[in-house]
Amino acid sequence: MSFMSCRHAFKRVLRRIAAPLLMQPLTALTALMALMAVGQAAADPLRPGEVMLDYYGHGAVLVTAPGGERVMFDRWSGRADADGTPLLHDFPAVTADHSLSTAAAPASWEGARIRVTGSGAGEGSLYLVEAGGMRIVIWGRAPAGSSVPAAALARYGRPDVMVLPADMMDEVSARLRPAIVVPVRYRIDGLTGAAAQLPQAEAVFAGRPYRTRLVKPRLTLTPEWMDGFERHIQFFDSHYVK
Repeated sequence: MSFMSCRHAFKRVLRRIAAPLLMQPLTALTALMALMAVGQAAADPLRPGEVMLDYYGHGAVLVTAPGGERVMFDRWSGRADADGTPLLHDFPAVTADHSLSTAAAPASWEGARIRVTGSGAGEGSLYLVEAGGMRIVIWGRAPAGSSVPAAALARYGRPDVMVLPADMMDEVSARLRPAIVVPVRYRIDGLTGAAAQLPQAEAVFAGRPYRTRLVKPRLTLTPEWMDGFERHIQFFDSHYVK
């Protein structure tokens, strides 16, 4: 073989070896950009998805975002809630990524698929939870004689879901007209102490045309499911996580 033939053959071999190597940085960059796009989409709390509310009794609610992150609201300590309500057993063991109290000063927290924003509301706090493409307002504390924190509530416009004390349900939901109303802080046999000044559940919800009595302590929410609802009551009744 001549020198020129060897030279051309050597160049062809180099091209075969070099071509995949030259393409590799571009392929890696493309993959990285695609991964970043997926990550950004997954981190959006306004992206539609499934959100679960688990009721632990009294005012305690666990919110689970589409990505699995969990935020607990109003767990109690000992045998009484922060609002003074006597309770008959300790709070059950549960893991959560973050815990907040409507009896404490407002705070905020954000995860990959959930955003929680707190604001002051009289003696306690209101929380706006954004997850699964929905806006959920949680107001759990209503001591005897409390007034509705109208100014704080007005910041939220019309939420998709409201979790609030049963005896404040009518006034607040009439103002904000959420799709779903989830009442809490009513008397539950076996959980609430005899001295608690709370409404009886049946007295609060009897005769209402738009209510669903849930058969377990979990409510699953999606934007599609609640489409067309207005002030529809989802009632946990005596079901709570023990």
